[in-house]
Amino acid sequence: MSLIFAIAVAYPSTQPASSAQVRASAESQFKKAVASKSEAALQQVETSNPGTDEAALARLMRGYMRLQAGDNATAARTLADPSIGRLTSLGDYALYYRAQALMQSGQRDEAEREFRRMAAAHPTSLLVRNAILQAAGMAVERGDHQRAVSDLTPLVEKNDGTALKMRADVLEKLGRRNEAILTLRKLYFDAPQSPEAEKVADQLTALGGSTTPADAGQIKRRADNLYDAGLWVLAVQAYDQITVQFPEHADAEVWLNTGISYYRANVFKQAVEALSRVRARTPGGIEDTLYFLGIANLSMNNEQEAARQLAELKRRVPASDRIPELIYMIGRYHLKRNRDAQAATWYTQLVRQYPQGPHADEAHYWLAWRAHEAKDYKTAARLLVEHIANYSNETDNRGKAAFWGAIDTEKSGDRSRALTLYRALLRRYGVGWFGANAERRITALSRQGVQPASIQDDPLLRRAVAGLQDIKLPAETLPSSDRERVKKAEQLMRIAFHQPAMNELETAREKTPASPIVNLRIAQIHRANGENVAAINALKRAYPDYGQTMPEEMTRQAWDIFYPLKWWNVIKEEGGRHSIDPYLIAGIIRQETVFDPQARSRANALGLMQLLPSTGRAVAKRTSLGGGGISTADLYNPVLNIQLGTAYVKQLMDRFGRFEYVAAAYNGGPTRVSRWLNQLPNDGIEEWVESIPISETRLYVQGVYRNAGHYQRLYDNQGRFRSYVPGE
Repeated sequence: MSLIFAIAVAYPSTQPASSAQVRASAESQFKKAVASKSEAALQQVETSNPGTDEAALARLMRGYMRLQAGDNATAARTLADPSIGRLTSLGDYALYYRAQALMQSGQRDEAEREFRRMAAAHPTSLLVRNAILQAAGMAVERGDHQRAVSDLTPLVEKNDGTALKMRADVLEKLGRRNEAILTLRKLYFDAPQSPEAEKVADQLTALGGSTTPADAGQIKRRADNLYDAGLWVLAVQAYDQITVQFPEHADAEVWLNTGISYYRANVFKQAVEALSRVRARTPGGIEDTLYFLGIANLSMNNEQEAARQLAELKRRVPASDRIPELIYMIGRYHLKRNRDAQAATWYTQLVRQYPQGPHADEAHYWLAWRAHEAKDYKTAARLLVEHIANYSNETDNRGKAAFWGAIDTEKSGDRSRALTLYRALLRRYGVGWFGANAERRITALSRQGVQPASIQDDPLLRRAVAGLQDIKLPAETLPSSDRERVKKAEQLMRIAFHQPAMNELETAREKTPASPIVNLRIAQIHRANGENVAAINALKRAYPDYGQTMPEEMTRQAWDIFYPLKWWNVIKEEGGRHSIDPYLIAGIIRQETVFDPQARSRANALGLMQLLPSTGRAVAKRTSLGGGGISTADLYNPVLNIQLGTAYVKQLMDRFGRFEYVAAAYNGGPTRVSRWLNQLPNDGIEEWVESIPISETRLYVQGVYRNAGHYQRLYDNQGRFRSYVPGE
């Protein structure tokens, strides 16, 4: 599905059929013109469809293209058309680009007025800041320094570093040295995180000023701004200045922030020293102080002192969420040093005393999996079922816990309970690796006459089964102001102005980071730029559980981001030629490159199926593909790459005989798989895969199966979405 089509269909027509046909024709003409980047085609859109948003957008695009080509006079005339602002939400962009064209054509007075007009007419635009700075800079150029000072006022009031620096420079030119010094000091104390603040001390010295704070409030504002910006080393210096020059103002907050800044800067001894000076009176101050004292001591390998701080935290703030956090950190400290027994002690304390506290789900899962790896199947079964019953909202490990909980339940002798668990995980995990193996186990148990256990008299099993049925689906909570930004972004995307659109969307995402529409549009921009992995990662913010989502729970637009499918006819043909399920080939391609034909790995694997040049040449020679001899560049040809890759999969299939081994060999190499077949457990394919010592390869095998399952469920044999996958 093309990006432009995907956006266009988001606005269904409510006009009569004849008008709808006209609009469809206009949209088709518009899409072709944008894709061709032909100014003549864009102008034809304007001529053929006057008074439409397509015409206005085409005009904006054409004006910008003239600007980029250096034809500033034509750009300025084109962008002056008021229909752009009337028929679209992009009037601010038209004004801004027109001002740029006027400036570059030498009409600087008119350009200055246009920048100023744009800022006044569109106060919420992302372009306002640049417009103000441009207008002020041009006023300076023509000697109207007072106008520049006036222009900069809105940004100065927001402590904008660039505006403060420019204002100080202008005041210096006006001979108003004291005001310039005051402005530079404001830059130093109130905008210290800005790049302009880095060299302000030298300029102040040259003017006869200094960075010496007038009072504790000034230096604390600097310190707090640096702290909020995560500039820990500079923050430490500022807080230290308070403790030395204004010791009477070094209260609990100052010492706490000093200690945290030292800790974040990896200076642990000084962190402990500062935190030891805190005399907090509020529960929040007390718990933060003791928590950071604990983890700072851990960072210096002083685990006994960390435990002492934990005990003090329990005594002074017994309801604090910092307690389970610190317990977890102590357990993790031991785990990173391969002290599993000590880690288990702390993690057990965490899950028993704070079962719903921070990180309790991670600790509980680790304990359960430790029992599984120790082959203590009875304990592992109990803990893994507990995990899905008590932590079903945390879905990272839910499927794995359910599957292996069922396996271990079966191994510990309760086959009826195991059958119930296998069946329960099919709704959310049926198309993936766990589902495929659960189906096999269900068939085997059913043939043996095993009946599923009832959940009515087993509260833990009932909660576990219920916990496997649901996922977190996002709700749209965008405020109206950000909905307008999304509308602007969608219009910018229609004319392939991807970076401005991304700027609008990222601003909207600041308040609602999990917004489905914002993240979908960001993902579509990444897709349009050929950044398929980035597209998936963007949309995962809204749909973190997309792998467990049912087809009807997301639209085709979203599924197309997560599971794109291209060159299906080639995949199907090559799969048929080699007797390999084409959905499995699609699963490999997604796992390798998410259908990016230009992909190149650090190991120099190339193209859709990530073939090494040596492998590609060997397969080509054996099969006569590509004439029997290929170049490295040929591997970027998607059709040839699929042909060679599928032939290589067939070669591995002939060697190993089972697709799980083939997938492992495709990722980890045939030599390793041959060795693993002799070394790893062979009492079940799920045990063998789970025992693969390279985590990337283990997850790769599971991922290919999950991908193939989703492709088969989403797409029919013609490579089209199945009818039950919702449209837009």
